[in-house]
Amino acid sequence: LPSDEPKKNLFEKDIAVFWKDFLTGFRFIKSHRSVLLPLVTISASQVFIAVISTVLPTYTNEVLGLDLNQAGITLIVPGAIGALVTTYFLPRLAKTHRKKDLVSSGLVAGGLSLLTMSILGTLPWGRVFVAMLVAVLLGVSITAITVPAQSLLQQVTPPWLQGRVYGQMSF
Repeated sequence: LPSDEPKKNLFEKDIAVFWKDFLTGFRFIKSHRSVLLPLVTISASQVFIAVISTVLPTYTNEVLGLDLNQAGITLIVPGAIGALVTTYFLPRLAKTHRKKDLVSSGLVAGGLSLLTMSILGTLPWGRVFVAMLVAVLLGVSITAITVPAQSLLQQVTPPWLQGRVYGQMSF
């Protein structure tokens, strides 16, 4: 005789496995503060990058008075240079400083950058030069936040759960 229960199709099994794995990762993150804080920090820095990227064209045009074609060379290149230089020196700094201190320094640098960007429009001259310096500082801050936080996240998460934990960032 046929069974009374209908067989689950593969899609239903895949969804059930997905949710089981998702909840395993979520429960682990929720119960381990040493994983939660770096994960939140990384996610917040990604949101920060998205917001800056969205605002950048208008900021370049209205505050700096530049053509949008000049935004790349004026702001994005200096930001990338700041990020690359920080990436180069970060392993040396990580040997002498705690990751938490590096992340905190990055947060302070990011806050100072945003504060400077907000008052940049009031400067009578030198806006573009100051904006380039701020862009370098933003690159430094984003790298100083993200890289140590990701390293810390990898160190405190068991290897068999790393995929589930990192998957929570993009969900």
